[in-house]
Amino acid sequence: MPRVLVTRGAGFIGSHLVHRLLLEGSEVSAVDNLSSGNLSNLDESLRNNRFSFHRGDFAEPRYLSSELPNTDVAVHLAGLTGVPYSIVHPDMVTKVNVEGTLALLRACARYSVGRVIFASSAAVYGTHRPPLLEEFIPKPQSPYAASKVSGEAFVHAFSNQMGLDQ
Repeated sequence: MPRVLVTRGAGFIGSHLVHRLLLEGSEVSAVDNLSSGNLSNLDESLRNNRFSFHRGDFAEPRYLSSELPNTDVAVHLAGLTGVPYSIVHPDMVTKVNVEGTLALLRACARYSVGRVIFASSAAVYGTHRPPLLEEFIPKPQSPYAASKVSGEAFVHAFSNQMGLDQ
């Protein structure tokens, strides 16, 4: 079974994904700074010997160098969310969502992680109306949306140039 890293593993989506991956037999490592996630979301998973949790920044070099060498899949759910926050703090959103994603991708390439799954946002489509299709041209209307478009672009670039599967 694959070894999977989940960023924002204590969040709502991340904790459910961790639980499901463990049920399917994967070995799972999760990282979360707990700024919006909750460790109690992982109560059941923490009792599983195929699960490890790290409280901290997903892009922390020491963490990435310890977790990624034996990782098959990285699921990247972490990032700062919220349009209003991004308008007031565009530098912070760029640092976490763009630079953090780039650091994770570099480390995944360095340690030969086979696949990266990146969680984007419908915000990238801006003024498009539902139903939204991935073929639509992004029209970001906020720094948050722009940061997610940047993340998507870096994932595609690393897939093309570094051999990461997406």
